[in-house]
Amino acid sequence: DLSFVKVEIEDSAGRVHPKGDQEIQFSIQGSGEILAVGNSNPTSEERYVGTKRRGYRGRALVVAKSNSTAGEIHLQAQGEGLDPGEVIIRVI
Repeated sequence: DLSFVKVEIEDSAGRVHPKGDQEIQFSIQGSGEILAVGNSNPTSEERYVGTKRRGYRGRALVVAKSNSTAGEIHLQAQGEGLDPGEVIIRVI
């Protein structure tokens, strides 16, 4: 199964920052792996395979793939000048 996780770079008021283009590093633990990373920048030359991606207009996307083991996927995101974030995906 695949999970498409939307990542947003927000300002101090919780609004998506339209100029948020920092590089975001992703890591994963548990019952899955990072299958792809992306953003909607049509001119980006970044690879879709990997664990890092620059934001585009304050947004990015991570595709996580579960393995066949029930449990949890812990997906973390961090970047310079950004508060780290984590989402937990339940695998059944």
